[in-house]
Amino acid sequence: MNQGDLEGYWGPVTSSIDWCERNYVVNPYLAEFWNSVSNIVIVLVGLWNLRASYKQRYEPRYALLSLGVAVVGVGSFAFHGTLLFSSQIADEVPMIYSILIWNYCLYHIESVEKKHWQSLRASQVIMVIASLGYTVVHIRYALVTSFQLYFAFLVVTGVVLLVKQSMIHTTYSFFPFISSFYRPPRPHHATLKSPHTDSLRTLIRLYFLFLLSGVVVWIIDQNYCTALYNLPFGLPNPQLHAWWHALTGYSHHVGIQFVIGVRQKFFTGRLPVTVWHGGVFPVTTAAGKENK
Repeated sequence: MNQGDLEGYWGPVTSSIDWCERNYVVNPYLAEFWNSVSNIVIVLVGLWNLRASYKQRYEPRYALLSLGVAVVGVGSFAFHGTLLFSSQIADEVPMIYSILIWNYCLYHIESVEKKHWQSLRASQVIMVIASLGYTVVHIRYALVTSFQLYFAFLVVTGVVLLVKQSMIHTTYSFFPFISSFYRPPRPHHATLKSPHTDSLRTLIRLYFLFLLSGVVVWIIDQNYCTALYNLPFGLPNPQLHAWWHALTGYSHHVGIQFVIGVRQKFFTGRLPVTVWHGGVFPVTTAAGKENK
């Protein structure tokens, strides 16, 4: 047990990692209370997008992606709530599955079944092999560092694919230096000047802003735990890992909305419309001004 930890309902820690939040201090049934309940954001984002996928009749890939996000939230809640190895697997394995589906959606954002079926099938086979192979290895060896490196590699791959799609469809790159290596075809002038294209750019900015903020607080929580429990003026630990969940949960949502918007634009020839509920919750639809 770490300093300040208490004993709780789920017994000794069997997971291969124990986070900065002190165990069972807030609630005897949740090992890490704040790290657990913050996953509600991720679960709700996944369920909302799953419902929207069925309601708007999006392709199955987006329903599967949304379901994966919700499952990640449930698994992470179980992991932080119990700190058992079995619940750790329930957290980390779906994370790999979900990021693979996300990268698939990005890579095939302009793929059509009849025309690109060979490429689609090849990607699907690779995803299944990568998922099942990782699952077996992770359950057998529970390599924390290997998991983090593999997940980071998949995230960076997704970032590259997302920036590419952003430059193709909006000419905007969150990372300007990438423009030196990749120059996509320039969209029609009307597309560049459309407020709907501005909305897509806003989604990309928000995605990377919240994702990178989440990464920063995750690193701080991992490496400066002692300092976080000894803040000046008696300030409490801000529980930055819980903020990682909330920040990345929101980035998941805006990222999905961007990809759906670009996919709908590809199919319909219309610029997608983004409606901002409460000024903070974007919802993208295919109904927009003709881009022809």
